[in-house]
Amino acid sequence: MTSFKDQNPLLEGLRGAGALMVLIHHYAYYLEADYYELMSGLHFFHNGVDLFFVLTGFLFAPMLLGERVIGLKSFFYRRFFRLYPVYFLSLIVGFSLAYGTIDDYSGSVIAHLSFTQAANWRTLAAAGEINLIYWTLSVEVSFYLLVALMLFRMIRGHRKPPSDTFILVSGIVSLLLYLSCYYLQYSPKNGNWVLLQAQLVALLPAFWFGTFVYCKRTLFRGRTVYLLGGSLLVLGGLYLSYPYFSEPALTPRPFGWFNFLSAFGYALLLAAVVGSEAAANPGQQWWMRLCMLCGGISYSVYLFHDYVIKIIGTFDGITAMSLVVISTVLTVVISLVIWTYIEMPLRSFGRKVAS
Repeated sequence: MTSFKDQNPLLEGLRGAGALMVLIHHYAYYLEADYYELMSGLHFFHNGVDLFFVLTGFLFAPMLLGERVIGLKSFFYRRFFRLYPVYFLSLIVGFSLAYGTIDDYSGSVIAHLSFTQAANWRTLAAAGEINLIYWTLSVEVSFYLLVALMLFRMIRGHRKPPSDTFILVSGIVSLLLYLSCYYLQYSPKNGNWVLLQAQLVALLPAFWFGTFVYCKRTLFRGRTVYLLGGSLLVLGGLYLSYPYFSEPALTPRPFGWFNFLSAFGYALLLAAVVGSEAAANPGQQWWMRLCMLCGGISYSVYLFHDYVIKIIGTFDGITAMSLVVISTVLTVVISLVIWTYIEMPLRSFGRKVAS
């Protein structure tokens, strides 16, 4: 299996874990009739998307901080070939399955192709008319635009080395934006409020946590960091769990302090991972290769797992457990095929064009 030499196996493993967590969260719905108590606990894993955001903040930190400056054309070429080919393929499947159920078909196509499907001017129903998982891509693309803005500033000659003051100020700004969005007209039962929580301004702390870990990655080592990160995740699960205790949300994702703590916990776990001995000397162990594979197929797993189980679920006579097992295996197989024959070749092509 070919892979990209500049990728960190441990980070790819975390990316794969995030995709698997989201799959578990969605597939748990199909088993709730038989195993409700267990499945309701598994919905905790919807915060795999917070892990994705933290990883993105970490991986793009060198560009945000001026340690790595590339041309805007190169940046957008690489982002295009990273996101669009597999995303476009998933949209074909999604729109085919939703055909006849969408009022404004052309408008929905434009919104999804422009990654504005979860924008504030759309309704919550419109944001999820094809698949609700796409809202995270809108957030990611918004963050890429922020990175591009920083690159443009540096290209124009305003490049400065990263400083503790810059990190502190950006962290305070991201926290204030989060608090403003969260408490502004607080109403988890209101679709407009839920959409506001799905915007970059409300989720900047997750990306900032990743950037902070990158800047201070030599400070976080040892089991204490793992323990603290895990404790924050458990705290979020026990006391700020899915869904809200008093005010059930309209969506399966309980935006707010649960996900803030989740991002903080994942950032600490990420810090412990990148500061570990294995990160310093990755070697060629089999589990490192497995991490690279899991990271490679993670994007396809994320985009296609919900469609796979919906299609398999149309067949009669399949038990809920068989449906989940078959769908999981098929999702992995399909993702392997897409990674090998579509995603990896086109990403390689995008890198060549960008260079």
